[in-house]
Amino acid sequence: AKSAVTSALAKVLPPVDSSTLAPSMKIGVVLTHTESEVGLLEHFTDVKSKKGGRAAWRQRHGKTITHADEDQLKETTTTSLPTAPALNRLLESMSMDRLVGHLGDANWWGKLVPSKNCAVAATLIEREPLFLRGRYRKLSRECSQTPWTLRGTDERRTQGSVEEFIKGPIIKVFGVRGECKFSSAGREDVDVRMLGSGRPFLLEMVDSLYGTMAAASGFGDLPNLVQSQSAGVVEVQDLEICDRTASEKLVEGAEKHQKHYLCVIWVKKSVTKDDVANLNGVRELSIHQRTPVRVLHRRTNMVRQRMVHKLAAEQLNAHFLVLHVWSAAGTYIKEFVHGDLGRTVPSIRSILDSETDILQLDVADLVDEPVLESSAKKPRTGTCLKPPQ
Repeated sequence: AKSAVTSALAKVLPPVDSSTLAPSMKIGVVLTHTESEVGLLEHFTDVKSKKGGRAAWRQRHGKTITHADEDQLKETTTTSLPTAPALNRLLESMSMDRLVGHLGDANWWGKLVPSKNCAVAATLIEREPLFLRGRYRKLSRECSQTPWTLRGTDERRTQGSVEEFIKGPIIKVFGVRGECKFSSAGREDVDVRMLGSGRPFLLEMVDSLYGTMAAASGFGDLPNLVQSQSAGVVEVQDLEICDRTASEKLVEGAEKHQKHYLCVIWVKKSVTKDDVANLNGVRELSIHQRTPVRVLHRRTNMVRQRMVHKLAAEQLNAHFLVLHVWSAAGTYIKEFVHGDLGRTVPSIRSILDSETDILQLDVADLVDEPVLESSAKKPRTGTCLKPPQ
């Protein structure tokens, strides 16, 4: 029966292309027998397993089964239960649209094969998880990466999130009927933009109607759909189907990436040329950061060692600087600038020996290769930092 059903489905469903990484599908048909059929199956099971046979039947049903009863039950079973040839003929005549159309109809078999005592069939067609990866850019300082609500309430802190803006159009295009899980290589604060080539992300789509980019009508328009739904706040690029190993690579990449940050900082004292030179001379600076005060409520209070690979400062006026920071993943840049009440040492505050604060912060890019000396001289694509008035 299994080979008959699978061969018929192979003719109905689209051909499998191994190069597309399309996930496999599970198709289940559960038949609910009538009361008389259950009795017959129980009787035959007892005989086969030598658990009493007719005696067991008599004990459960209060009567002795006769050959006439068996013949009648066999006839009922033959006309009401779908046999392998019947399933084969039915599936060969069905289109994919018709097959999908039967989802949720528990009596579809009875409608297609009318019978007085027809069994009720429940159909389940489910696709294995589909993985989609890409990169996103966040161009707003008022958009969180994931939905952000006040603790213990449903009140939103932001009107939308990167996750929601990306997932919405993708769920529609791929016809996702199950859960859609979003993950990314790290995260940025709500008031920090993600620029450059973007941050890698991964979506795991459970039970999607379409399993390939070619089958998902509108896949090519996804970047425009995301940008339109987010009103230009979020952009996506480099979208492609991948396998589940991409999840491990995403985590590994988040831990190994160097990050290029761009910030505008204020310095209380008047900045001199020597101060700028001191900042520009920083290379491979090891810093120690105790868990910042602002995240102490959700992070373990401990000291973390991080590496600042390079600094590059551009003076705007006597009290304001544009500062490029290349650092290891996990570095708290805001605290590295103002010192966080002495919880980060050394810091820009200690280097300049003056009170400092950070006014704007962007993730300019994620760096996969070693920082080059000429990196600070490259054009800052997508940035629009402005000196304070």
